[in-house]
Amino acid sequence: MLATSGDMQTAIAELNKLAPDDVVGYAPAHRQKAIMFFRAFEANNDRSVLPRMYWHLRQGARDESLESDRMWIAYHLAVGQTEEAIQRLTSAAEKDPDLWIEAAALCSRVGGREESFDRFLKRSEIHASQTIKDQPLDFQRRLLLTRVLVNRNDLDAAGKTLDEGLKLKAEPTLLRAASDLWFLRMSRMDHGTDWPRALG
Repeated sequence: MLATSGDMQTAIAELNKLAPDDVVGYAPAHRQKAIMFFRAFEANNDRSVLPRMYWHLRQGARDESLESDRMWIAYHLAVGQTEEAIQRLTSAAEKDPDLWIEAAALCSRVGGREESFDRFLKRSEIHASQTIKDQPLDFQRRLLLTRVLVNRNDLDAAGKTLDEGLKLKAEPTLLRAASDLWFLRMSRMDHGTDWPRALG
């Protein structure tokens, strides 16, 4: 109520009483403070908030919600805990299958994770393909599938996926993707080598 009325200073003071930075308090208030520090870190890449973010995550974000997963992933990546981030991202992808490709991308940055990379890409492909089959106009999932196919080095299938979508509608995002794919093909022809697997 204080925050809604615009009295942020008093609202923060009350929140600090419920969720101190050094002792256990009220878990939902700790979660709220973790969210605040998470947003500050995302907005400004302010690493100084990470110790406090970690404390409040420990006290108020121990559940398996997608929101908690996202905050923990950001923290683990920020402090260089890649394996822990992959574990959390895998958990998050079970709830939101769109994240399988992000899990694959993270695995591509870690040595010895080729099997996980391929498995996560496959799960992303299955999810996107099924969604497109049921909802052909879901262009975001069509782009997701294109991204997976490019990383599988199957440019023909990627092109076909985009062409099928463009026949339904000249969606600007699909047109841009088709243009990017054309430049990628030209780049490979010029260099005569495979483009590295990079989930950009």
